Amino acid sequence: MTESVPSILILGERFTLETDEDLGVVISHPKWSLMGCGHTVAEAEKMLMEYAQNLAESMVDDSPDEYTEEGNRLREFVLGFLYLSAD
Repeated sequence: MTESVPSILILGERFTLETDEDLGVVISHPKWSLMGCGHTVAEAEKMLMEYAQNLAESMVDDSPDEYTEEGNRLREFVLGFLYLSAD
């Protein structure tokens, strides 16, 4: 029997949702090096979004040809945060 792992959907991507004694609530992507942590889910999500926005700013001018297919999935995901912050 497969154990169900709690998760959260952020901009169409599924992130695992865990608690850690030291970090509190941890939201992380199973393939990408994206995570956020905080005392609450909202704090962890906010930290993840801030990290994604910073990453997007460093990738925005890059050509998609520079990345693997999975790298482009990550790039498109984080670029979505730039569009959110522009609203």
